[in-house]
Amino acid sequence: SELNEHQRISQCLYPMNTVDQINKRDCTIDQTCLTKYAPQEWFKKQRENPIDLPGVNGDTMAQFVVDKLIRLLTERQIQINGASVLLLGVTFKENCPDIRNSKVFDIIQLLQKKGVIVSTFDPFANADEVFEKHEITLITDLQQYDGIIITTGHHFFKSLDYSALKKSNESIVFDTKALLDKHLTNARL
Repeated sequence: SELNEHQRISQCLYPMNTVDQINKRDCTIDQTCLTKYAPQEWFKKQRENPIDLPGVNGDTMAQFVVDKLIRLLTERQIQINGASVLLLGVTFKENCPDIRNSKVFDIIQLLQKKGVIVSTFDPFANADEVFEKHEITLITDLQQYDGIIITTGHHFFKSLDYSALKKSNESIVFDTKALLDKHLTNARL
């Protein structure tokens, strides 16, 4: 039988499901199908915050960000084991304190497994809550770093002096939220 538009979108979102299982949400999203059938406003919103996408980019986006940073550091002859990296932002959304569902903690773990020294700064997050739930201490004093990753689009981060945060001319600024002008970054998503 012919699928209606809702069923086509659901099949795109959950391609392994049959029409009878459409309401179950345990399958991955097919991006090609989404661009064809999903409402454009929804798709545009998801594309603006790819690091926060559940299902599509949850685990894979954190790994993608880490792999890209590692590649950028390696290209600049920066030793990965012992490299200092600053993550700017741990909250799920910009300009709010909510850390639930944030994939930034996955990035932190993946970087630490590679021997990277990770510092995390977020003026909106509750430091006690971050430590209680993730055993991560938010810093309040910024130093200089081999790599800087903007992981949350807090407006406050636009005012930082990124040249002062770089340990050297080879240091990386990786903007995952397209917050900064391109000329201030080495990479963007």
